[in-house]
Amino acid sequence: MTSSGRSVTRFSGHQKVLLAVAVTAIVIGLLIIFGVLLRGWIQGLHVWTTAPADFEVSAQFGTIIGGIAGTFFALAGTLLIVLTFREQSHESKNRAFEATFFEMIRLHRSNVDEWAYSRHKKKNGGPHYTRRQVAMAIFREFEECHREVLRFTKVNNPDSEITSHYSALLQRLIDSRKNISELELASVDIAYSIVYYGLGIEGQTIIKARFHARFSDNFLHRLIFFLQLKPKQKYEKRWRQWVELASQQNSRLLGTVDNAYRRRSDNDYLDSRNDIIGSGSRTKPFEKYYGGHQSRLGHYFRHLFQSFRYLESQEQLSNQEKYTYGKLLRGQLSTYEQAILFINSITTLGMRWELLSEIGPESEGRSALITTYQLVKNVPKLQIPTLNMALYYPDIKFEFDEYST
Repeated sequence: MTSSGRSVTRFSGHQKVLLAVAVTAIVIGLLIIFGVLLRGWIQGLHVWTTAPADFEVSAQFGTIIGGIAGTFFALAGTLLIVLTFREQSHESKNRAFEATFFEMIRLHRSNVDEWAYSRHKKKNGGPHYTRRQVAMAIFREFEECHREVLRFTKVNNPDSEITSHYSALLQRLIDSRKNISELELASVDIAYSIVYYGLGIEGQTIIKARFHARFSDNFLHRLIFFLQLKPKQKYEKRWRQWVELASQQNSRLLGTVDNAYRRRSDNDYLDSRNDIIGSGSRTKPFEKYYGGHQSRLGHYFRHLFQSFRYLESQEQLSNQEKYTYGKLLRGQLSTYEQAILFINSITTLGMRWELLSEIGPESEGRSALITTYQLVKNVPKLQIPTLNMALYYPDIKFEFDEYST
C-alpha cells in the first residue's frame, strides 16, 4: 500500500495476461500430476502401500512428472517472478511520483504564502493584501480593467480593428462554442494582459509588441493611452481628475481621449488643459493603477501548469488515480485563484492549458487539463458576470449546476 492509502493491487492489461498464463500453467501441471497418479492407480501402482518400494518404477513416475508437469510449474514460477518485479517497479514509480508531486504541492503553497500586494497604499496606510487575498485583489483589478476595455470598445468598434490573422485564431477557438464572440475573447485577452504586465514603461512596450499583430496600432495605442492615465489612489488630486474624466459619457469620453492622443506631442495644447490629460503628460512620472502582476502570476502559473503536466505524464496511474491526485492539487486553489486561472486559460497567455491544444497539430499532443481535472468547477456562477464560464468549458460539472438541480 502506498502513502496515498491504496490497499488494492491494480494490474495492468499485460500483468493480467501474465497472471492468467501463470495460473493456467499451474492448473495444467496439477492436472498432469493427477492424471499420471490416476493412470498408475488404475494399472495397480499404489503410492501409499506396505509393499517394498519399486524405485525403478518410482523413478519413471518422477521423470514423467518432473519433465512435463515441472515444466509448467517452472513457467508459472518465472511468470510470477516477472509479475512481482513489475509490481515492485510500479510501486517504486508511485513512491517516486508521490514524493515529487507532494513537493510540488508544498512549493505551490510556498508561492502563495510569499504573495504580498498594496493596491492603493497611502501615506497613512491603506489596503494591504497578503497570501490568498492577493488573488482576490488581482481578480478585482481584472474586472475593473475589463469593464474599461469594454467601455472603450463600445464606441471604437474594434471588430474592424482586429487583424485577419488574430481573427482567424479566435474564430478557430470559438467554432465549437456557441454564443462566444471574437470581441469577447479579444477584450478578455487584452484586459488580462494589461493587468498581467502593467502599464509602466516596460509593460506598455511588451503589450504593444504582443498585440501589434492582433489590433491596428491606432486602436491599441489609444486604448493604452487612455488606461495609462489612471493613477494609484494615493495620488489624490490625480485620482479625482481621473474620476472626473471617467465619469463622462462614452462618446464624449472617447472623443476627449482621441483628441488628446492625436495632440499628445502638442505642448501648447497640453499646457492649456487643467485636467488629468494635461497634468498627466507634463508632470513627473506617477505609479500607474495597473502596475502589473507578472512577478506574482508568472512563476505561479508556470509551476501550476508543470505540476498538472507532470501528473498527466504518469503512465503507471489510471485516469481515476490521476483525477484523485489532481483533486488534491485543485483543493489548494481558492475560489479567486480558480477564477484567475479561468481567465488566464482563455487568453493567449494561458491557452495551452486547453484551448490551444484543441486547434494545434496532433503531433503536439492534446492537453485538456482544465476539463480533465475540473480546475475551475468551484467558481460561483456570478463570480465573473461578464463571462459565461460554461460556454468555454461545457464538460465541466460546475458546483453551481450541481446545487441547482
